Amino acid sequence: MKYLVTLLFAVGVAGCGGASGTDIAGTVSFLEGGALPKGVVSINGPAGSYRGSISADGTYVITGVAEGDYKVTITGAMDGDPAAVNEMNYDAEGNYIEPDVVEPKSLISGIYSSSDTSGLTLKVPGEYDLRVAKAE
Repeated sequence: MKYLVTLLFAVGVAGCGGASGTDIAGTVSFLEGGALPKGVVSINGPAGSYRGSISADGTYVITGVAEGDYKVTITGAMDGDPAAVNEMNYDAEGNYIEPDVVEPKSLISGIYSSSDTSGLTLKVPGEYDLRVAKAE
């Protein structure tokens, strides 16, 4: 049983991209100028899949990336706060007020959510800055 657990752990680490590769860092910015302030950069290639969160200044870091060519997707770049929809609102008499539901909208074009349509690629080692179009 001890060997089975060790084997499963080793397979799990190998399948998640491991930490023995290169750490890459870059910036995601709009073609029109300015940084993309949130989201997730995901890269997928023959060596595995990796991802990193985009910080407010547009920077991202992905750790343990194996050398190779990768297709890139960017997701989660939404404007608005979905948590605000769940707030309980009451008037002065204690009556519940239905909140205005405002659907969050993407900050970037929907093409970036799929590696088949994003047109974004990375080569490790290489340059890691990405430029994207704003949503219409």
